[in-house]
Parts: sequence; structure tokens; C-alpha cells
Amino acid sequence: MTAVETFTAAEREFMVGALHSINLKKAAVDYDKLALLAGINTRKTANNKWVKIRPKIVAAAEKSQIAELNEGESMLAALVWLCFKEDIGLPNYQRMADLGVTNTKKTANNNWGKLKHKFDPFTAGADGVSTPTSSPAPGKTPKSKKSTGAKRKADGDNVDETPTKRTKRASPPSWLLPRSRLLSSRRIEPLSGSHCQQLPGRAT
Repeated sequence: MTAVETFTAAEREFMVGALHSINLKKAAVDYDKLALLAGINTRKTANNKWVKIRPKIVAAAEKSQIAELNEGESMLAALVWLCFKEDIGLPNYQRMADLGVTNTKKTANNNWGKLKHKFDPFTAGADGVSTPTSSPAPGKTPKSKKSTGAKRKADGDNVDETPTKRTKRASPPSWLLPRSRLLSSRRIEPLSGSHCQQLPGRAT
């Protein structure tokens, strides 16, 4: 849906009426965006069209009247609300009621509150500079950033949990062992038979 189709004829008329309640002489317009939303070929053409429309609105507002615009002019003027380079604030609701745009100040306030949410797809908050943002194609999800190695390690992801192989401790040489341990590690065979020799001077 285009910007023009977003708003009904009555809403566009209301938006044009709201332009009569603000100071258009100091309101800078993004003509590139205006040309895009209005389907105009170049920013220069959009600029030229608005330059012709704005004095009509300013002059009528100074006389407490509503400018007489044709359908094309009314459409372009309404879209200007989406193309201001800076936040110009809210319309003057009392001024709109005095001009006959609405019966009362409260009605102007309520109508603007209902209409303002339609601006969101074409603006970026207060500055109103950005164009509608595109959403991801169906079936596709935005790619997430890859975590660093340090983060993966901190989170416990991809951590090698293979137990390390313990090296066998080498036994110390026998000359370092205590004498009691050295003797206990050797098997002593009892002396018997021919292996026994009689010591001199001692009876068997």
C-alpha cells in the first residue's frame, strides 16, 4: 500500500487543515522523500510543486481561512506531514477548531491521535526522515553473530572434555630407598641343605 492509499480522502483533508495551524515558513521538507511517497519523478519537481502550494496555505491561514486546493495539491500537502526534516511538534488544536477544520479543540486532538499511528511506517519517530523498513523474507531468520572462542569457552560450548592421560611415575633407584624398604622388597630364601656352610668353631 502506497502512502497515498494509506490515508482516506477525509484524513488527507484533515492533514491539510492541520498544516494551516503550524508555521510552514520555517518547516524544512525532505523533497527526495516527498517525491518517493507522492510518486513524483524527481526531487526538483516535488520541490516546485510544494513551493507553489505552501504560499496558498500560509496566506489562507493568515486570513483565518482554509486554502482552496485541487485534489493533487491536497494529496501532496497531506504527504508533507511525513517529510519534515525536523520535529515540528503537534498541530495547534485550538487553531484548527477556530479555522473550522473541526468543531472543537478536543475533536481535533482526538482525530490527530487516531491518525498519527498511520505515520509510523513512513517515519522514524521525531525526525521523520527514514522510509519504511523492510522485514526479513518469509522462512528466513536474521543471522546471529558468531560468538568468540573466549565466550564459547566461558559458556562451556565446544570444550574438549577428553581426560588427559596420566604419565606413570618412574620408581626411584634402589640406592635412594630406605634400608627397611629395600630389605622388605627382596625375598629372602631360608638357608638349607648344601647351601649352608658350617662356620669354623661352631657345632651344627
